[in-house]
Amino acid sequence: MGGNNNCMTTRKMTLICAIVVILFSCGDDSYKATPAKFKQIVKINQALFIADKDDVYSIIKKMIDNKVSPFDKKYYDKSTQIFVDTLVYSPDLTKLIAFIITKNSTEKLLYKENNEKYYYNANYLFCVKNSDDGKISVFDYAAFNLVDFYSYKQIKEALNEYCFYRLLGESTPDNIHYNVDDVRFWQSKEFERVINNSKATQVP
Repeated sequence: MGGNNNCMTTRKMTLICAIVVILFSCGDDSYKATPAKFKQIVKINQALFIADKDDVYSIIKKMIDNKVSPFDKKYYDKSTQIFVDTLVYSPDLTKLIAFIITKNSTEKLLYKENNEKYYYNANYLFCVKNSDDGKISVFDYAAFNLVDFYSYKQIKEALNEYCFYRLLGESTPDNIHYNVDDVRFWQSKEFERVINNSKATQVP
């Protein structure tokens, strides 16, 4: 009987927690989709897209090899797997946001909390493409870091949520932010500030 009562109590607590999470989520003002009138649609040639992903991959690898932020931690090394998960383009294709997910062995963690073999980190990074030669620069500014996820799917969802919904929600009258699918994002003071105050990495 005691076991059954404990089980019922656990179920009730789980239900209460779920309801609380739903209530807080529904009232979360930081979760805002881009208004339809500002939402951008950018068409890009598939061959160019693949070439850009390859270039960004090469740059991230170079950043890891040279310990450039945000890949300057010791667990980033030649064994780190790099995924250029998403590229978001400005309408003129000269500015990009790259969603980067990295995969490392959990043996690199100071403390292993489970039996998972790998863990994932993620960033969104600002990029600019030179209109003359098409070379991409990736900047070392990392405004948002996701670390120690054990699922690629979950870390991707968290990164998407932040970049496509929560950036706009974090705006204040003195500090305006836009989601990365907002046409206003590319001309924003935030993008300009990052480009002017961060170090860029290129590959030959």
